[in-house]
Amino acid sequence: PGMKIKFYLFLPFVVFIAASCSSGKNVTRTSQDKFFQSTVKKLQKNPGNTELQNKVATLYAAAAKSHLDKIEVYNTLTQVDRWIKIVKEYEALNKLCQSVSVTSAAKLINAPTYISEIQNAKQNGADEYYKVGLSELDKGDKESARSAFYAFRKANEFVPGYKDVRDQLRIAHENAVVKVVINPIRDNTF
Repeated sequence: PGMKIKFYLFLPFVVFIAASCSSGKNVTRTSQDKFFQSTVKKLQKNPGNTELQNKVATLYAAAAKSHLDKIEVYNTLTQVDRWIKIVKEYEALNKLCQSVSVTSAAKLINAPTYISEIQNAKQNGADEYYKVGLSELDKGDKESARSAFYAFRKANEFVPGYKDVRDQLRIAHENAVVKVVINPIRDNTF
């Protein structure tokens, strides 16, 4: 019995760690990225292979350029959801960088990390979604309050606890919910 309790206490910790390590599930993975990753795996098995090292360098450059080009296009858009796309592209670039850093090709490739770019994009996304939420909330109707709730939730996903987003979420929720009052029926016919 004591072993079972320890297992159940330990299980949530293991699940949390596994979930934390699998942040790559939302990362944009193109066919170029997949081919790059498979070539990296081949290079890890044969680190002295200069042909594979050069191939990894070439594939990295092409994949990185593809993601950077997409980011450039997304930056020209005006829709607020462009920040979701930009963050995913930067995360994909960061994953490429991490893959390169563990190979013998690391000395051939200048693969920068994109951590600060990811943080800036998340901050910009949170700011824009927050502004959209305030604008929707100001309209005063239930449908706009629902839109505001969604926008505030997105802002909070980008940057947890952004400004007073939790208070704004509560206000938007209160304005979006239909309140129904049920009064008991009195039958005075007796």
